[in-house]
Amino acid sequence: MMKKLFFLCAFLFMSMQVYAQLYIVRTYYEAPMDNDLLDTSGSFLSYMTTCAPDGTISTIELPTASQTISTYVYASVEATEQQMQIINTELNSIINQGYKLIHTKEILATGAFVGSTYYLAVP
Repeated sequence: MMKKLFFLCAFLFMSMQVYAQLYIVRTYYEAPMDNDLLDTSGSFLSYMTTCAPDGTISTIELPTASQTISTYVYASVEATEQQMQIINTELNSIINQGYKLIHTKEILATGAFVGSTYYLAVP
């Protein structure tokens, strides 16, 4: 009886210590708004939002990588490289804390890249 009670207490203690340990990092593009009108430059603003396991959310603006001219979208190689370095730095800092990348999801809309979502969890 004591063994069963001990294992029950140990199990309850361990289950109380386990909680969702998941980082969600999301990159996305957004059209800039100026006085409720679409910006005429056609460039899109890029953001990266990180949701931490403790519930804190941080959003940073990434360098602008694409610009729409008439119906074509052009990507600046330098700005795209800067974006990837910032995203890589953020993901590496999370991975260095012991988290592992468990899933990625790319979002496409009408053939254009809209953003990515990275899920990182403690194994």
